[in-house]
Amino acid sequence: MVNRALSPLDAKVVAGWESNGEPGGGQGNPSASSLRVRLFEQIRRKGFTPTHILDVGAHKGEWSRDAHKVFPESAFTLIEPQTEMRPYLERFCTEAKNAHLIIAGAGASDGELPFTVASRTDSSSFAFSEADAKGWGVERRMVPVVTLDSVCEESTLPIPEMVKIDAEGLDLEVIKGSQKLIGVTELFFVELPLFDYWVDQSFHTIVEFMRGHGYEPYDITDLNRRHSDGALALMEVAFAKKTGVLRDHHGY
Repeated sequence: MVNRALSPLDAKVVAGWESNGEPGGGQGNPSASSLRVRLFEQIRRKGFTPTHILDVGAHKGEWSRDAHKVFPESAFTLIEPQTEMRPYLERFCTEAKNAHLIIAGAGASDGELPFTVASRTDSSSFAFSEADAKGWGVERRMVPVVTLDSVCEESTLPIPEMVKIDAEGLDLEVIKGSQKLIGVTELFFVELPLFDYWVDQSFHTIVEFMRGHGYEPYDITDLNRRHSDGALALMEVAFAKKTGVLRDHHGY
C-alpha cells in the first residue's frame, strides 16, 4: 500500500538487501541497464539500427528508455496492462520522437483476461489464479489482451526488428500470438526462469520453442537472484534470428 502511494513519485520502500546501492542489489550482478545498454551499443556498432522497437510489459519504461538512448531515431510501441503505469509511459512517449502506448496485456489471442495486481507492480501477472489473489489480498481485474500480430496489423509502422517481452509467466503465449513477427524480427528479449515458477513455461520450453522457430540465444541482458539464497532465478535472454544479420559471423 505504501509503495502504491509512492508510485507517482517514482519512489518505493525496499528491503535492506535492495538498498545498498550496489549493481544487482548487492548480489554481485551487473545492473540490467548496463547489460542491455552494452548489447544495444554492440549491435549498433555492428550496423543494426531497428526502425521499430516493441516493448511488451513496459512497466515504467526503463527498458525502452535505455533503448532510446542508443536508438533515438527508432519508433517505439509500448504495451502495458497496468493503468497505474500510464503517467510514466506517457512521459516517455512525449520525450521520444515517435512512440505509441497501448494499455493492454499481450497474449496468444485477442480478448480479455483476469489480471492480478501484485503488491510489487513489476510482479503483477495474468498467470496468477483467483485463489492466489484472494490469498494475498490483492486486486484482480479484467484487462484487454491483444496479440502482437493484431498490433502490427493496425500499425502503420513496419514489423518491429526488436521485441522485448516481460509478461510474467505468459511470455510463450505472447510469442504464439506473434506469427507475423517470427522470422522477420531480428531480436526477441524473453525472460527465462531457472526454477519452476510457472506451470506452462520453463527455461527449456522457451529455449526449445525459440530454437524450433529459428532463433538462438545471443546475449543475457538481466540477471535476478532469489532473495532466500542468492541463487540465479531469472534472466532476460536476447534471442537472435539464426539466419539474421547478427549471427552472420560464426567464428570465435
